[in-house]
Amino acid sequence: MRDNDLSDEPVPRVAVVFEGAVAFLDAKDERLFAKLMGKHHYAAALQLMRLNPLAVQVITNRVYAGGVKIDLITYLGDSAWADAIADAMDAEELPYNNVLATRPDVLARTASWTVGLLRIYDPWPEHQGLFGPKGRYLVDINQIGRA
Repeated sequence: MRDNDLSDEPVPRVAVVFEGAVAFLDAKDERLFAKLMGKHHYAAALQLMRLNPLAVQVITNRVYAGGVKIDLITYLGDSAWADAIADAMDAEELPYNNVLATRPDVLARTASWTVGLLRIYDPWPEHQGLFGPKGRYLVDINQIGRA
């Protein structure tokens, strides 16, 4: 609902890959991160990641001012990892719609028929072109919800 309009039109939804766009891992922490992920200590692994403050600002702006739903995508783990990300983003008060754990190839297959999903912003160059017309190679966080 926007400006008291009770339209049944779906709210535009975009997906952003969490690792590499919203959060980063320092090179010095990669070994410890891999060890914690292998032992399924997801909360501790997330403590090693740094949130991109600009990404947090852009996502918050797009959700509240632009009326866009943001899904966070992770390629690194299973649904428990996605739940840990969701808990961490709740603690940071980041407005997101959903956190989904998947693989790039699975996301590419399902993206074409996922209703309401307009774009997938992926910062990894090797995924460029994988998602067809819905995919965007993310080189600038300000692209989210605009291009």
